[in-house]
Amino acid sequence: MLKYACSDTAMDTAYHEAGHVVAGMGLGCRPEEVYIREDSSGGVRWLDWAEGQSIAQVRRELVHLVAGPLAEFLHEAEESMYTRSRWADRLDPGDWEVSWRLLSARIRRGETGDEAARCDTAEAWFLAREVCRRLTLHDAGRWDERRVRADILHQHGRADFYWVTGPFVAVREGDPSADEFEMLGDEEDSEMSFRPTGPITPPEVAPAEVLAEVVRAERWAERLLRRRWAAVTAVAEALYRSKSGSLTGKRVQTLISSADRSSRSRAKRASA
Repeated sequence: MLKYACSDTAMDTAYHEAGHVVAGMGLGCRPEEVYIREDSSGGVRWLDWAEGQSIAQVRRELVHLVAGPLAEFLHEAEESMYTRSRWADRLDPGDWEVSWRLLSARIRRGETGDEAARCDTAEAWFLAREVCRRLTLHDAGRWDERRVRADILHQHGRADFYWVTGPFVAVREGDPSADEFEMLGDEEDSEMSFRPTGPITPPEVAPAEVLAEVVRAERWAERLLRRRWAAVTAVAEALYRSKSGSLTGKRVQTLISSADRSSRSRAKRASA
């Protein structure tokens, strides 16, 4: 699975992809390769990127997505010696020169991104809208988060797949309501299968709700990246200096582990 960046310079792209990698690994995924192309675009190839249907999983995907532009933002803020706590609370699209990098700022300006190319902006809108749709159902008592998270049939596929299948229900072989959509017989009950309940019309959600969900993800990603900023920097600088323009997943994991150990050592010495 590929996630593409759209940055102006190779260094911007290096931090963008490093943000994706560190956030993705922090959420339990493993990278196969991270790279920068000659046109300064880039991407990450994942070994086991997990898509899913639950609110929690879609939110995790959104955090991973916003972490790329956010890493660019934090790097630019660091370079310009400019910091502000809880910047997301007071974000104004025209406030700072670097604010255009944030996906929330792009959405505020009315940018939609290239949906066909799965650009970060378009994907952020898609994922945040899916979260809001699920929350609307939850508030109406029509969403069982615990069941969706536990059901293996809902642990795969893009978030909008849910509206095609609806919840799955268990049926026994020979039941007239059963079909052959998915047979998951096991040793305990080889006659058990599952069928989708059918398409569901997703509820309407307000654009302001979608934007608020993107900002929420950026706050979460900010906390994650600030805790591991040394790892982000290590990956970004190694990627930028790489003659091949790429790093293997093994190399990325080594860089992150080394940076994390150094950070813990510095923190231990500072507290001594």
